[in-house]
Amino acid sequence: MIKRITYQGYANESTWARGEAWGIYGFTMSYRYTKDARFLETAEKLADYYIDHVRGDWVPNWDFQAPEQYKQKDSSAAAVAAAGLIELATFEHAQHHPLRFLAYKTAAERTLNALYQSYLSKDSPNWGLLTHGTGNYPASYKNNDSREIDVSLVYGDYFFLQAVLRYQKLLKDCH
Repeated sequence: MIKRITYQGYANESTWARGEAWGIYGFTMSYRYTKDARFLETAEKLADYYIDHVRGDWVPNWDFQAPEQYKQKDSSAAAVAAAGLIELATFEHAQHHPLRFLAYKTAAERTLNALYQSYLSKDSPNWGLLTHGTGNYPASYKNNDSREIDVSLVYGDYFFLQAVLRYQKLLKDCH
């Protein structure tokens, strides 16, 4: 590593939740297509960090280390993480790693349940499936522009649907 820098996280030393989730997803998918164990190991480390740092209802704040006055949930980060965790659980099951399988499957289940129970756009004029997504918080906050704070985000909806479909397949394949 040469330098740490962020444009969407709170600080260069903090952890932007959706970036962490995309890391889980991306390294897991890289493993899927290459079978390079280094990608799987990286995905596991990212997933373990995510699980250890997500608090409360399994939907993270937009940045894990943001101070209280900047707290804002990001349902899109949770949706991306759920999709990645389910895919990761699939590989752990195939490689006979029952503890990792259970950890990732359970985290994904809790996340999907939280999204369904508290973040689904039920009976709402909202145009998206999920509410409470956070796009580029620093830019929105700095410019006093709330268009990307506490909104539906198309990529959150996409990964939520993908996670639900992958979860159904996981249940079918692993039973």
